[in-house]
Amino acid sequence: MNNTELVNYLANIIKVIRADGVLSPREEAIYTEICREMKAQRKEISAAEKLAIDEKYIMQPVGRFSDKIRNLEDMIIVSLADGNIEIKEKDLVIQFAKQIGITQEQINLILKECKVRIEKHGVGSVCSKCNAFIPPAAKFCPGCGAAVEEQKANKQLEFNYPREGIAVEFAESTSATFETALKVASSAPDFQKCVRNNKQWYLAVWPITQFMNAVELAENLKGIRNRKVYIDGVLTAQEEVFGFVWCLENRKKAFKPEHYCFGIDSDGNQMNLWGCIQMQMGWNSWEEWLSFGHFKGKDLFVFDKERILHSLKVNSQKVRFCPFLRPRLIDAVFELLPDTVRVDMRSCWKYRESYNESPNSIKVTIKENTDGYTFTREFYADGVQPVGYTVAKEILTAAFHKSGVQDVSVKSLLG
Repeated sequence: MNNTELVNYLANIIKVIRADGVLSPREEAIYTEICREMKAQRKEISAAEKLAIDEKYIMQPVGRFSDKIRNLEDMIIVSLADGNIEIKEKDLVIQFAKQIGITQEQINLILKECKVRIEKHGVGSVCSKCNAFIPPAAKFCPGCGAAVEEQKANKQLEFNYPREGIAVEFAESTSATFETALKVASSAPDFQKCVRNNKQWYLAVWPITQFMNAVELAENLKGIRNRKVYIDGVLTAQEEVFGFVWCLENRKKAFKPEHYCFGIDSDGNQMNLWGCIQMQMGWNSWEEWLSFGHFKGKDLFVFDKERILHSLKVNSQKVRFCPFLRPRLIDAVFELLPDTVRVDMRSCWKYRESYNESPNSIKVTIKENTDGYTFTREFYADGVQPVGYTVAKEILTAAFHKSGVQDVSVKSLLG
């Protein structure tokens, strides 16, 4: 049996051990003895562990027929370590037996022989100091000579991921912030530990209402590579969950934090109606969303509100856990945004000029008077832009009332 086959051989056994999500001292002892008998090196044992913990891994019979039978026997032995074969373990054993062409009668015979083997020779243990295998009835470790201690507790091999809330998973690390992260994690209502590939992993779970606790943990895990986050049991990209944190820090530093989200304190005074600068849809001439639509004639612009709504949903998804996001205000502003606007000398809207012609743009010719001279200017317009804040004040006043915003006023924002 070559090295690759040996790795698969051991991975098949680990797959069975991990089936119930727990590693008992007896299972650990038997597996350690199997590795010793197979003369497996640390590199091969580690590779087998990485292979087996992959959810996509399917057990593969390897080697000669005698190797496959031995592999089956070892799988049954570890299954019997705790007295009875669990259902999940039994299913894997039967699946493997079918792969190598063993009948149920032959499985029963092997099962009987394995039980006799365990009863006759007993099950050893693993030294807690040097991880050497200790034979049954031995009083001292043959590896380091230490006295045999009391039986160790079971090791959790998998987490019980919750279906609700936010869960942050991470591995032990030498990072300077690891101890702080572990302290924060251990204070969670649901804190779990498990062992993967001889490394300790942790899982901290909070209800969504306590989301900021998870933010604190995430901040202390920045230098740790092995980390994941789950929302309601679903693995989610971390930037999608914690992508707003940097913005939150900027808000704390702002002169008027309650105005920051509206863009009043941001560079360039980029005011927005939505109460969130991360919507990237400000009340400024250069904002792309003001070109979402088409001209009906030369002066009537029809907003594509379906496209505007899509942008709002996409942008808000990335910051949906921000404690200062105002979904009701966003909905109210969207509803109050006019469907059409007219561009003329008396309105609060003018053309959004474009350097290049585009499919939805129109060519505009206007006469302008400067210092007593009248001249004609031509340009392309692909949308509209607001003139001042008159319309913004009207929309925000109605939207604040509709959404119940009371911590900030339109007057304090726009004068």
